[in-house]
Amino acid sequence: MGFFENLFLGIETIAESIKDDALTRRDEAEMRRQEAKKNSRYLDPERLMEEYERQQEQMKLAKEKAIKEAGIAGEKEVDYALKWLDKRFKVFDKENRKIELKNEAFSDESQEIDHIIVCNYGVIIIETKHLDGTIIIDEAGNWSRIKNGQHSGLKNPLQQVRRHEKLIKSIIPKGIPVISYICISNDKAVLQGVENSKIPVVKVDSLVEKIENSRRKTVLDGNGVRRVMNAIKKHRV
Repeated sequence: MGFFENLFLGIETIAESIKDDALTRRDEAEMRRQEAKKNSRYLDPERLMEEYERQQEQMKLAKEKAIKEAGIAGEKEVDYALKWLDKRFKVFDKENRKIELKNEAFSDESQEIDHIIVCNYGVIIIETKHLDGTIIIDEAGNWSRIKNGQHSGLKNPLQQVRRHEKLIKSIIPKGIPVISYICISNDKAVLQGVENSKIPVVKVDSLVEKIENSRRKTVLDGNGVRRVMNAIKKHRV
C-alpha cells in the first residue's frame, strides 16, 4: 500500500473516531438533559404538591374501595347466617340490592339498612360492621380498636342505628317494637366491653341464637307480620 493510500486511510479512521466521539458526547448530553428534566420535575414544589395530592387521592380511593368490599363481604356473611333462622322470622328480601327506605312524611333523607326481620314480637334491624382487630367499648360507650399494635378510635354506630329505628317506627303501625342488633361479621375480631353498649353487639356466629332465644311478648299474628312487611316494602327506594 502506497504512502497516499495509507494517509487517506489514516484520515478516514480519525474522521470515524471523531464522529463516534461526537455521537457519544451527544448521547451523553441528551441523557443528562433528560435526567435534569426528570429531577427538575421532582424538585419543582408545585409538581411535588401535585404528585403528593395525586397519591393521596389514589390512597383514599383504594381505602374506600377496600372498606366497601369488606362491608359487602360482611353483609353476605350475615345474609347466610339469617338463612338458618326459624321460619317464624321473616327476613326482608334484598332482591340482590341494598335496602334503602324513605318516608317523605318523616324525613327528606333515605336510610340504608343492612338487614330487616319481621316476627311475632316486632321488627328486628341489624347493622353489620366488618371490623377486625380487638374492638373495645368503654364504660362511656366509646368505641375503639387495637389493630397491629395501634390503638385508635372508632365511630360509635349508636346514632346510625337510632336513625334507622326512627324511620322504621314512622313506617309501621304504632306500638310495634323495633329491636336492634349490631353484628360484627368478621369472625377474627375480638370484642371487649360489649356490656357497655346500649345496643346489643354480637358476632355473626352467635347472631341467630341470640335472635331465636329472645323472649318477648307476641304482638303480631301471621297477618300482622305480612302487613308490616308490606308497609316496609312500600317505602323502599
